[in-house]
Amino acid sequence: MKLIRISVLVAVIMSAAVVTVLVNSTEAGAVTVNWTGNGTDENGACSDNTAVSGGTQEWLFILTNPINGPDGPWDLTAHFQVPGDGIITRTAHVTQEQGNGAVHLTVVTPFGALLQDASVTNGSGNSNLTVSHCTPGPPEEDTTTTTTTTTTTTTTQPPTEVGGITTSTVTAQPSFTG
Repeated sequence: MKLIRISVLVAVIMSAAVVTVLVNSTEAGAVTVNWTGNGTDENGACSDNTAVSGGTQEWLFILTNPINGPDGPWDLTAHFQVPGDGIITRTAHVTQEQGNGAVHLTVVTPFGALLQDASVTNGSGNSNLTVSHCTPGPPEEDTTTTTTTTTTTTTTQPPTEVGGITTSTVTAQPSFTG
């Protein structure tokens, strides 16, 4: 009877070890997937773009064949050239698959931004990172400009002598900030 119990215990331990090895080997296969130019023109402009000039545009990236099943996480980092503003970085974090085993990640940039590079975590050896399309993004945040006007009044007084020192009038100019 003891021998049967020991055999069953060894079988349970070995089964758990096999499951652990399979889970760890799947996670160990995770790779960072780099964007290779799909979905943009040669300059990095979104090929399928319905965004309107002067606003923002929302970029939809799709990662195919992700690792970790339906529960990520997946993290996207993308760099864009914005004419007149230089390079900006946008990031996205997603924890659930969408689109039949694919991951959808979105970022918002000023209209006309050019994608320079992008990568996403937890892909597999069969993954591909593609720009699907761009749509009008949310309105840009309004900025409030405050102008402060300072006025200085100068009173002229005749020179005064105090303890052998002669004082005179100080003149000040108004200044504007804002």
